[in-house]
Amino acid sequence: MVKNADLDAESVAESTPDNAADAPGAEPVSAAADPPDEPNTAIGPDQAEGLRSMFGDARARFLCLACALDGDTAVQMTMGMAHSLRQQQRVLYVDDIPLQERQKIQQLAYTARYDIAQAMENDIPLEKAIQKADDNLWFSVALRMERSFKHRRLKPPSLMDRLQKLPLELDVVLLATTQPMKGVLRAFSDSSNPIVITAPDDASLLRAMELLREFSQESHGQPIPIIVVGGQTDTDGQSTFEKLSGASQSLLDQPLNFLGWLAATPVSNSTEKSRQPPGLIIPSTLYAKLAAMALHA
Repeated sequence: MVKNADLDAESVAESTPDNAADAPGAEPVSAAADPPDEPNTAIGPDQAEGLRSMFGDARARFLCLACALDGDTAVQMTMGMAHSLRQQQRVLYVDDIPLQERQKIQQLAYTARYDIAQAMENDIPLEKAIQKADDNLWFSVALRMERSFKHRRLKPPSLMDRLQKLPLELDVVLLATTQPMKGVLRAFSDSSNPIVITAPDDASLLRAMELLREFSQESHGQPIPIIVVGGQTDTDGQSTFEKLSGASQSLLDQPLNFLGWLAATPVSNSTEKSRQPPGLIIPSTLYAKLAAMALHA
């Protein structure tokens, strides 16, 4: 699943909003050396042309997976879900999980030459920020979007509208994030369709409440979908949801919708110098279940 693009300290600094490069021709967010000239596999002009002629320009579905989890678990879960989805659907995976939040997965899933924020600033064509990763799977990073938004550099139209103009047929655009921001989400899509993924521990539930507060401002009273990961049984997942739902209703007046529970094995993320909350390992056999939950949100 993880192909390349090992990261060094310079790359981590590049992913931090306050240290992101401002120049239109900024270096790639990946630390990997530029590969030799190869055929451009990002987007082909005749891709899915037959399907377009048969079904028209159907708009892809935009899903925001907001993870109240550690960075490593968020990467593992969302990328696993993307690979499960690509078995039957065409998926664009947008990685918005800060590199500094990743403890052990010290790399991007695939090499990325440009950040999607550079395209949203109209500095580069959008197709340069999208890489073909695998069959039915495209990859992009959005580590500079928050900085671009704060500096008022993001320009209309939204990412979803821009994608409509590319010769790329997609079924799902999957945004993986741990720090969603309302203005950034609007730059991606007019409708964010957020799904909050949390664990039963107190730190995750507190973070989930912060995510719900962000999303509740534009939910218009509609329930926000919740997926619980971890715990011993589905009963633990249900009780975790009820705890979160009660807090959300009383503090935010925001109803929630329980999509389901996934088993996971806790692992330590702590080192001698840094104490970190535990991570989670999700069995690969459950990625299809996770994908089904998200599509039915």
